[in-house]
Order: sequence, then structure tokens, then C-alpha cells
Amino acid sequence: MKRLIALAALGAASSAGWACPPPPPGYVPPTREEALRRDVATAEAIVYAVIESPIGDGALDFGTGVFSGQAGTVRVLHVYKGDLAAGQRVAMYGLSYDTSCGSLRYAPETGRRGAYGVLFLHHRVEGRRPLPFTGFRAQADVAEMIRLGLIESAREPEL
Repeated sequence: MKRLIALAALGAASSAGWACPPPPPGYVPPTREEALRRDVATAEAIVYAVIESPIGDGALDFGTGVFSGQAGTVRVLHVYKGDLAAGQRVAMYGLSYDTSCGSLRYAPETGRRGAYGVLFLHHRVEGRRPLPFTGFRAQADVAEMIRLGLIESAREPEL
């Protein structure tokens, strides 16, 4: 029993070292609106797209720009921001990463052929393809961005 208690204490102590540091004193998390405004401002491109070929897991060496894994293709249907064009095809891979403060696991079912939605694209450095794909933005976020005037609806206005 003493060994179990000692192991549990050791495990708690070691995991505490990997925990995220607390926010700085006086930190106030951004409101949803502030977070959406920041996301729109920092995105290099915002598009409405459909997946034409399934997006698989992969890894991109940001130092060399060399990709390994299964890239898929999305076709841009509408451009909200950026220099992409409707009809353009973009290679993407499923991005997963781990940090001491959390992780993101790419779920292949979100990258299935025929899935569509709004994508925020980053890291559009020439020669570094494919681009990372983590999933489409939630419909509630898209509706809120349209309501706030951050992006214009891709739908024809009703008369």
C-alpha cells in the first residue's frame, strides 16, 4: 500500500511539472468577439471550400519545407479574404501536435471527401506545401463573423 501511495505521489509531482503555467496576474481572457476578430485579422486567407480528395495525417518539416504523409486536396468555392481564387485547388494535410499545455489531434473523419466549410489558412509561405488542415470553423462562428461584419456571406442576398 505504501508503494502505491508513493507511486501516486510521484506521478502527481511529475505531471505538475508538465502543466501549463498560470496566466499572468490580471489576465482577462478575450471575449468570443475579440477572439473572432483576432482570428480573422491573423488569417492569411479565409475560404469556403470542399474536400475533393481525403486529407490524411502528415508532417511538415518547417525548416526544409519537406512534407511526409498523405496530403489531400480542397477546392476553393468562395474567398472571404486573401489571394486565393474560386476554383483553385490547395493541397492540405491533417495537422496534429502536442505541447505541454495541450494537444490537437487531427480527426481523419473531418477530412473526408465531400466535406465542406470555412477554413482559416496560415503559413502560406511559397514552397511550403501542403498547408495544415485542422478542421472547418464551427457554423456558429461563421454566423457570428457575418453578423459582426468581419466577413460577407457567400450566399446571394435575398430580395
